[in-house]
Amino acid sequence: LKQLEFRDGTVLERWWPLGIDRHIVVDPRKNFGQPTAVTEGIPTQTLARSYKANGSLAEVARWYEISFESVQEAIDYELSLAA
Repeated sequence: LKQLEFRDGTVLERWWPLGIDRHIVVDPRKNFGQPTAVTEGIPTQTLARSYKANGSLAEVARWYEISFESVQEAIDYELSLAA
């Protein structure tokens, strides 16, 4: 329950799969419910695939003009799905 965010204490609004203090959120109002880097609004799959193609966290962060941490957490999330 610590990963879930409720509106008015009753309606599930968002899920923070890595924890509420991290950058990844699943929100049905953003990107059709795809896991997303919350601040930047970029799907985690896009960031992880960009990293896989390039191999550099810093380059991916620069391309999308986002934080290094958001890229790392997107990759961490996508890897957790594979496990």
